[in-house]
Amino acid sequence: MRRALASSAALFLAVSCAGRARAQVSTASARAIIAVDAGHGGEDLGAVISYVREKELTSRIALALAKAVDERPGLRSLQLRPEDRYTPLVDRVAAAQAAGAAALVSIHLDDRRSPKPRSGCEDCGTSCAQEDGGRGVSVYYYGRSRERYRRLILPEPPRKQIRASGDLARSVYRALRERGLRTCTVDRGSYVILKGAKVPSILVEAGNMRDSRETARLKDPAFERRLAEAVALGVERYLSRTP
Repeated sequence: MRRALASSAALFLAVSCAGRARAQVSTASARAIIAVDAGHGGEDLGAVISYVREKELTSRIALALAKAVDERPGLRSLQLRPEDRYTPLVDRVAAAQAAGAAALVSIHLDDRRSPKPRSGCEDCGTSCAQEDGGRGVSVYYYGRSRERYRRLILPEPPRKQIRASGDLARSVYRALRERGLRTCTVDRGSYVILKGAKVPSILVEAGNMRDSRETARLKDPAFERRLAEAVALGVERYLSRTP
């Protein structure tokens, strides 16, 4: 999740990426588009812990989320990384915006040894202590970082957009808790995937790969489905309250 591409992507790349993503969209044009991003991909493996690759787990969860989104009458999914191929982050953001997505959800996993949430935590659940059952799920939206290089890749989104992303993050977090999923925090980060100027964007950190119990749970199709349905519910509720 630490990879940040300092690339000024050419228009051709952004358009071609958008075209590839649109091929994965269902045909019901009246539905709101939800961009679903599987973190990493291709040569970018993400975290690798005990031979488990983050990119493979994010792909599984993102596919489950896309299916859960498509099952909701008012929504349809757009998969930003439908194949095991690395797509530059700026191109993923461009594809979501070009498609007119109503929301963007990026799936990642944590690999930190420290159980403490990052600074900026709004709602730190007790599960962040990483006791029985692991840290749980965290939801991020855009917030400034002390790391200057991150701000060079894409400009900071407008304040109105940041507020919308915060509302989306909290809606998804509430749905996760309501469905009985172990949750950790709503937090902020300056990840490139969260910098879309026209689409509310969140990053869902589904668990910590350094916890063997969480890794085993993340491989369980039943858990993946439960997580995906909760995220889709949170997105749906956010959109129902948005004019």
